[in-house]
Amino acid sequence: MVMKSLQDLIKRARQIDKIPPSSVNAYLNKKEQLLDQVNRAIAAHPEFGSFLGENSFELLENNHRNHVSFMAEIFAQNDFESLARALPWVYRAYHNQGVDYAYFPAELNAWSAAIRQLINPDYAKPLIQVYEWVLAQHELTIAIAESETQLNVSVEARFKPNQQEFMGALKARDMKQCLSISQQALKLGASLQDIFNHVIYPSMVEVGLQWESGEISVAEEHQATSIVNSVISALYLAADFPMKQTATAVVSAAPSERHEMGAWMTAACLELDGWKVTYLGSDIPAEEVAMTTIKVRADLLALSIAMPFNIPSAREVIEAVRADPLGRNIKVMVGGQVFLQFPGLVSSLDADACLSNCLEAVDWANKLIGRSDS
Repeated sequence: MVMKSLQDLIKRARQIDKIPPSSVNAYLNKKEQLLDQVNRAIAAHPEFGSFLGENSFELLENNHRNHVSFMAEIFAQNDFESLARALPWVYRAYHNQGVDYAYFPAELNAWSAAIRQLINPDYAKPLIQVYEWVLAQHELTIAIAESETQLNVSVEARFKPNQQEFMGALKARDMKQCLSISQQALKLGASLQDIFNHVIYPSMVEVGLQWESGEISVAEEHQATSIVNSVISALYLAADFPMKQTATAVVSAAPSERHEMGAWMTAACLELDGWKVTYLGSDIPAEEVAMTTIKVRADLLALSIAMPFNIPSAREVIEAVRADPLGRNIKVMVGGQVFLQFPGLVSSLDADACLSNCLEAVDWANKLIGRSDS
């Protein structure tokens, strides 16, 4: 029933008329003014207090900033299937943090009002039609958001006991036990890459779903992330890295992206396979990522993206690398949770490959340099 409803929403979204470039440009040019007006409209709304629950206004301000970046991407790519997939996710995540469902129609009306006021009517009309379509899907979106949905992350059968035990220790916030479980699996023949791919990664997806459902708080989600970071650090420092390095890679989370675990695990897996890796971490300006990629004469640039509103900043990096004469032959691969939820978004990036996990990333990278023995 859930998938039927989601598929119905996607089917409806495919009927939305394409947004002309003139309207997209008008929206992009007025992004900051639109954002400011929506923030002020929601803050002045008579139901403002009930929208927030026990949250601060910062939560909604962050949503508005993410919204304007995401919608700019949707308009530019005319990717309304991703819009349909995002709606229940946003409703569920914010509602489970205490935000009332009544906030969403008020927000959508605020965006429409701001567009009418700030953008030429000829350019505004196609944009407003999309917001009106979203508003008309409100009840269906709630129904889908209220239903259970899960990301499909596969775990090899032989690692399921390890992953379940690790998740149990993570729920208990027991870092030492998480590390002990990982070390024991290594002693029994698992590789560090296996631990990343089949134990840590699916566990962190589960943590994310727990936050999304309201089962755990933001603080608890951050604590779980901190524990896993400590485990990865300990395992990384104890690993045996090849002496010979075959090729050079730059690995980074997308600019403005604060979720770096996927990038970190990919960097470590490439290093374990003999790559010379420059790892940049998270929230690095686009021009710095591009400049570093060119400076180290990388064979490969790998970007990790977790949130859909960070797609534009990833594109900015790729375009900057491609525009430099020294970067035209650099291969680019992308990956991250965003592409599991919104697979259509990858088509807007000039990437050579989109990989779903760090093991696939290493395999693809080795084929890039003519190695297939890893």
